[in-house]
Amino acid sequence: MLNGVVWGGVQPVAYDVTPLVSSGNMALVSQLNGTRTTGFVFNIDLSRSNLTESPDWPILIANLVELRRDSLPGLARCNFRLGEAVRFRLFEGGDVEAASSTTDPLKLVHAGRTKAVARTSVIELPVLDETGLYEVQDGQDVVGRFAVNFFDAEESDLRNLVPGRLSAGAKTNNSSVSLDNPYSWVILALLLVLVGCIYADWLVLRRA
Repeated sequence: MLNGVVWGGVQPVAYDVTPLVSSGNMALVSQLNGTRTTGFVFNIDLSRSNLTESPDWPILIANLVELRRDSLPGLARCNFRLGEAVRFRLFEGGDVEAASSTTDPLKLVHAGRTKAVARTSVIELPVLDETGLYEVQDGQDVVGRFAVNFFDAEESDLRNLVPGRLSAGAKTNNSSVSLDNPYSWVILALLLVLVGCIYADWLVLRRA
């Protein structure tokens, strides 16, 4: 990955970082340490580097964006399937003060019913076996809303199927073949005459 990239404009990094991409003792792409968020430092000058011309450049940016998104609070999606795990952060990754401010459980509200959910660094909801709209509440505040859709796991389960023969869905009583072309019988008669002529010619040649 990133072979042949020219890293232009590299300078000594004055921050507390963990190198992700480095050259010798010089950090090129690093992750910030000692912060409440997930941050990255690019130690390059894009006007002097050919990094953006690399085919792996979009992959690098996508991976960094995904790491950043995983540290953000709230639901990453608003639609889930029945039986699918629902996990999210209540606070931004590394925000110790906000995470320890209270230990009161959250509330999962669905169809007028409320269920308590333990407050942890990463919230993991119990397996949801009903469809509909769900709401996660922190006291009077709404943390997020999401919907659970139908998903029938038995539709893709072939373990209980056995070999067999499937009968036809429609029955027919037709016992004859009908020809729509009005010249079909004429053509058939000509073919018979032609076959007769060939046979007669063969008989004559045989006698000769």
